[in-house]
Amino acid sequence: MKPSEYIRKTFRRGIFLGKFIKLLHLFQHTFYFIVKKKIGSYTPPPEEIREIGVFDTKRRVHTDQENDKYFSEGNLYKEGSYTIMKPGIIALFKLNERIMVRKKFSGNQKYNKFYNELICLHRLSRVDGVPKLIFADYSTCSLYIEYLDGSSFSRGLGKRRIVIDSENYNQIKEGYSILLREMHARNVMMYDMRDENMMIYDSLCYLFDFADSIYTGVILSLFTIKLKQADFKMLERELLLSVENEKFQQRLSEQMIGNGSLST
Repeated sequence: MKPSEYIRKTFRRGIFLGKFIKLLHLFQHTFYFIVKKKIGSYTPPPEEIREIGVFDTKRRVHTDQENDKYFSEGNLYKEGSYTIMKPGIIALFKLNERIMVRKKFSGNQKYNKFYNELICLHRLSRVDGVPKLIFADYSTCSLYIEYLDGSSFSRGLGKRRIVIDSENYNQIKEGYSILLREMHARNVMMYDMRDENMMIYDSLCYLFDFADSIYTGVILSLFTIKLKQADFKMLERELLLSVENEKFQQRLSEQMIGNGSLST
């Protein structure tokens, strides 16, 4: 995407402050690339690391049989047609007994997206519910992030996805609300929350994919209340869309309309 197109797209969507911050970061991250700025103490991966697999568009893992032990049965590809997800961009790597997802950024926005996700993950490195960044390769704009063998909310997974019902709704909502509050305390807003970047792993609510998230410094953080409120509203909407029971979904929808989270 060309910078001019990125600017036009940015101004067409979202809250104005969010648009303004994202444009500031576009220039900031370009400057970081020019001066070769390092974030934290992350190193490139060692030579011993090796690629062991990929995901398909249904988020099933494709790997050799010797590596099946690292993945749950439901997350492994078994049969049927498939399309590899972002070939050359997203891949699974292994170092000793540790499994990682390599995310390689490309295109005109690769430096912007690379630094944005790197900075967000660095700020959230001590937050439970955010995958840990392990390696950062500035020369290829690649991040190596811990793999979580959890269950996704992605509605593209059919029966393999997490379904919200009246019994688990409050617990899951509270888990994600706690996570959002911890992120906001570190001045990081998810901004682009979708079912595809929501997961439950080991009974803990997780968010991942921060390339389009927003982070701020101390001064701008004083003006981000609407951005933080938007995160909670988006959370409610994503949980609502993950409900299959029509009666319960209708009841939640009416509650959200009543408190202003969902427009009529």
